Amino acid sequence: MDTFKIKAILTAVEKKSLSKAAEEYSYTPSAFSHMLTAFEEDLGVKVFSRNSTGVTLTEEGEKLIPKFQNILSAEEELYSLVSSFEKKNSHNLTIALYASISDKILPTVLKKCKADYPSIKIDVNVVDSLDGWLENDRADIVICDKKYGSDVVSVPLIEDEYVVLGTREILGDVKEITIDELYNYPFVLVDGNVIKEHVDVDRFENITTFNSEDNMSVFKIVKSGFGVTLFPEYALNEGAKGLVVARLKTPIKRVVSYSYKKSKANMFALKKFIKLL
Repeated sequence: MDTFKIKAILTAVEKKSLSKAAEEYSYTPSAFSHMLTAFEEDLGVKVFSRNSTGVTLTEEGEKLIPKFQNILSAEEELYSLVSSFEKKNSHNLTIALYASISDKILPTVLKKCKADYPSIKIDVNVVDSLDGWLENDRADIVICDKKYGSDVVSVPLIEDEYVVLGTREILGDVKEITIDELYNYPFVLVDGNVIKEHVDVDRFENITTFNSEDNMSVFKIVKSGFGVTLFPEYALNEGAKGLVVARLKTPIKRVVSYSYKKSKANMFALKKFIKLL
């Protein structure tokens, strides 16, 4: 039985509102309601009565709530027992990732992890470069678009499209652009490894190579008028405010994955964290 859905039900009961419970778990109200309806269908029992003022328990729901609480209590006891079998450091988890990914993925996942597995201690490292973090065991798991060897498990999380980023003085009102048209603009080459797979950089007459993992520095150089650049859309933030964004007619994309060494696959903390991603 899915204990997350049981926790969701108990939260809805506590708050007397599906929308407030949905906010607690970073769900939309409709998605949250659909999840609980599907759970009711699996049970074959109506747990809630929904109305304009919120939710109330049905007669069957009143009888089920203590059982749900017992299930969660048993789960907590089970994990407590399992944790006593695990090595101490298996409840420690070190994560490394880029700032742009951290802002949009981690808050919700960390909140759920702390709520569901309070014994897990998480060390988050937001870094400019992930070189060596996984290979040298500085991190148990990394989240990035980096490719690893056969001793590493990588699971895709996000498909991220590159957009053309520039000032209005250079890009004007252009909303869509081809690669061939891109060669007519002054260009700032940032993510060379990915871009060179799709773009012939030798065709740019005016090109500036800018080696930096710091997104704010990239935005500043583009704002200074050095040229346009190709930048992952997922990594755009407030620092890019004021710049113009155009899309490529033939999209260039990167895949952001979470990766960990196969040798660490049975780590308690790692398994629980991955389950929430």
